Amino acid sequence: MKKSDSQVSVSASVLERLLEGNSRQINLLNLLQEAYSLEVRGVVLHCEPVQLSTVVTSVLNDLEPYTTQNRVIVNNLVQVDLPLVNVDAIQLGRVFSNLISNALKHNPHETTLTLDAIAKGKKILCRVQDNGVGMSKQQYSRVFELYTRSENARFMPGLGLGLYVCQQIVTAHGGKIGVTSVPGTGSTFWFTLPLYQPIT
Repeated sequence: MKKSDSQVSVSASVLERLLEGNSRQINLLNLLQEAYSLEVRGVVLHCEPVQLSTVVTSVLNDLEPYTTQNRVIVNNLVQVDLPLVNVDAIQLGRVFSNLISNALKHNPHETTLTLDAIAKGKKILCRVQDNGVGMSKQQYSRVFELYTRSENARFMPGLGLGLYVCQQIVTAHGGKIGVTSVPGTGSTFWFTLPLYQPIT
């Protein structure tokens, strides 16, 4: 039986959509694997004294194309002279990245995003605040649960793992994480981190 030598032509736009779909599927599989890993062995931390403002600046630089695309006004109020925190800088970067990406994903263009941090006792309180659509108490009471997705994200690919991962990372550091929100006013995600305590 002779094989056909006929070729099928595919337009560049169709090929691009196929590749994007493939990338999304791979990303979802990676997220599922990460969720399973977190459930089984938790978050592995490599803590050291870190300047919080350095982590925040690095994350904002990485996300600048997205904040620019969404015409987001970013107010970075995290001071450079804050006490050092005892954290895993890579994991902490993921927390800020997830919280900022979450705000971009669920709010309209031209939202204002404010980041700040203050030292309180042996902890630092960090906040990521937006003036976007906000959430009802029923919505925000479940946002840190595994596979919970906002109603605003129903048309967006994803598994609702971002905030769950944030909670796992913050808890592994010995901190707490939460959110306050008012529909039509915006949301404030907050979390605490331990200060670096030098051995004397």
